[in-house]
Amino acid sequence: MKQTRPLFVIGVLLLLLSSACTQQKDDNEWQHQVKRAAELSTVKYSVQQIICHTDESWKFLGNKKILLKYQAEIKAGIDIEKLDLDRAKITVNKKKGTRAIAIVLPKPEIFSYNIKPDGIEQLYKEVSWLRSDYTNEERDKIISQAEAELKKDAELNEMIYKDARLNAFRFFEMILLQNGFDSATITFEK
Repeated sequence: MKQTRPLFVIGVLLLLLSSACTQQKDDNEWQHQVKRAAELSTVKYSVQQIICHTDESWKFLGNKKILLKYQAEIKAGIDIEKLDLDRAKITVNKKKGTRAIAIVLPKPEIFSYNIKPDGIEQLYKEVSWLRSDYTNEERDKIISQAEAELKKDAELNEMIYKDARLNAFRFFEMILLQNGFDSATITFEK
């Protein structure tokens, strides 16, 4: 069972407030604001999953089963270090008095998968009296396998990339329009 909740992460609120408070805008002010963040986390997912594990070794001695639930946080966004601001194209229409910008953002990437130890809960355990109980190492190995499967979940990852792309688009559009551009064309590297 998976449960996802996208949470829009705005860790740069002060950046936006400072840009709104400035009265005189330098032509390169938008570049300074963009470069202030090293990683722009635009999406945070919280995923809950249940893991069922059965130890088949030494089965003739009895059952050894465990059911665990864990909660993982996944953060994604764009790496600002990979943004080439020299590729931005600014067009000025002197007749209309407008400025437009076209910018290419780096592809969104997943920054972290984080399963917190306090987010792991044992729901069920069955260990035959002839078998040894699950050790911490065995539980860690089960959680590591679950994390690896989570990273391979193509449907979940595609959903995360889609939301990260959309939120990065909205963020950059807002920054650019606040800095005097009348229109912004934002695309992502392939």
